[in-house]
Amino acid sequence: MNIGFTLPEVGLIREKTVLQYIAPVSRSTLWNWRKQGKFPAPCKMGDNTNGYRAKDLREWLAGLEVSGA
Repeated sequence: MNIGFTLPEVGLIREKTVLQYIAPVSRSTLWNWRKQGKFPAPCKMGDNTNGYRAKDLREWLAGLEVSGA
């Protein structure tokens, strides 16, 4: 995770922000992770915008820390 970004306690985080600060991978990698159940499912924020619940991202990050990944 990028040091200059603080994950909010609640709310939705745009996919673009997730890719930039939390999971710096390509959109296709993120899509594959979701398909494999390795990343939280997105929420629709608009016609062309996906977002992720901050709570789901926190749980995902906590799982990475526990597994040592």
